[in-house]
Amino acid sequence: MELHLQIQAEGDTTPAEIATIAARLRPYFENLPEVDKVSSVQVPAPEGAKGWVEAVGALAIKLIPGSAIATGALDVVKTYAARPGSPPFTAKFTADGGEFTFDPRTGSLEQFAAFMAIVKPQPKPA
Repeated sequence: MELHLQIQAEGDTTPAEIATIAARLRPYFENLPEVDKVSSVQVPAPEGAKGWVEAVGALAIKLIPGSAIATGALDVVKTYAARPGSPPFTAKFTADGGEFTFDPRTGSLEQFAAFMAIVKPQPKPA
């Protein structure tokens, strides 16, 4: 399963700050035991340019088969958002056609339950 995370600006948070947040979160996701690989998300280049570019603030998180990342993912994002001086942002997770957006500074148990509903473990390979 692949989980996509898009960091979204709140208030006057700039694109540069969004890129920095994603870059700083990446190693934390890479260290979660249920994560196989974390990569940047590539999107088509803007009109008039050729090729692909990194989407600002976006990460693709590939899970190890048979695992779910809900607790670790929420903890990583909530911990970063709680740091003094961290710019305001929301986190949008998508997986298997489901989508979940939350404010990591004020996330609730209800939001956690909604997120758990989209991130379901894959069956382990036979």
